[in-house]
Amino acid sequence: MEKIEETIKELKELYTKAVTPRDYWQVWEKSLALRAELPSDIPLAILAKIMLNGFWARYYRIKKSLPELQYDREILYDEVALYFHALTTGDDLEITINYGYLLSIILSQLKEAPKSAERINDEISRLVKSDGNVVLGLKVINAQGLNAMQKKDWQGAIVILTTAKQKFQEALNIPEALQHFANILNNRGLSRLNLSDGVEGWKEKKGLISSAIVDLRDAEQLYMKVTPPPLKHIDGLENRLIMAAMRILSLEGGELAKAGERIKAAFETKNREGAKKIIFSLRELTMDDVKMIAKIEGKLESEVVISGDTMVFVGAIQVGLRMADEFLEIYKEEAK
Repeated sequence: MEKIEETIKELKELYTKAVTPRDYWQVWEKSLALRAELPSDIPLAILAKIMLNGFWARYYRIKKSLPELQYDREILYDEVALYFHALTTGDDLEITINYGYLLSIILSQLKEAPKSAERINDEISRLVKSDGNVVLGLKVINAQGLNAMQKKDWQGAIVILTTAKQKFQEALNIPEALQHFANILNNRGLSRLNLSDGVEGWKEKKGLISSAIVDLRDAEQLYMKVTPPPLKHIDGLENRLIMAAMRILSLEGGELAKAGERIKAAFETKNREGAKKIIFSLRELTMDDVKMIAKIEGKLESEVVISGDTMVFVGAIQVGLRMADEFLEIYKEEAK
């Protein structure tokens, strides 16, 4: 049993550090190799724990870089569904809910089947209520939010994701819950950015974008407190910060609006470094700006519309991008 626990830990650490499609494929191959070494009579719940990070790695490989792998998408769904439905007859509630959570994400994000995902969410929600586990509760909320996002119901997603704070205020004091709370803030930030695109009023639009920036920065800081930190989420969060910069600069006129257009052009051609370079080239922050950023950030309990100078929020994005770059660089060096 001790060797199995070490195996699960090894796969989790490998998966947590994965960022590229090649990284994800290596996690999947490693999980298959470890499974081949196991005795044939190993309990299903233990086998499921060993394979979980491998299945997540396959999901991210398809979603982030290789959406054309339709066949692999169907195989992944079939295998995860088989585990989930087999596990619901067992006694290990946590691993059952974890597979239900992954199955829901696959249905909503890869198969674009929100109604089917909703049925799985209802099922795992009932299981969570019988347990009261904060981490599992946050996973259910995130799955429900992602399902609403898949339907482009941005307002509905914001409402769902906001319930995390209402239902699980203690999450910020539970180390195992930090990443899941960060995921919720991250997705709420993206939902606010997308909702802002359909809003006409300047004040409401700016309120949504600035609140999204606060969500994204708070999510980033929580990710960096997780051990080991989820590098893929920190890397992906840079994209959302760039998207926020494009949107908030588009609210201004003159050179700021032009900078926003240049950032958008670079980002849409997958030149992320070029987009970041434009963001970093904008005016340097004053000490008053730095104080304002410090005041804005970290307000996890604040749901009010944030008001302030556009460049203060751009400054918060600059800080977030620099922190992410430095953080990722440190882990790349450690991996060598």
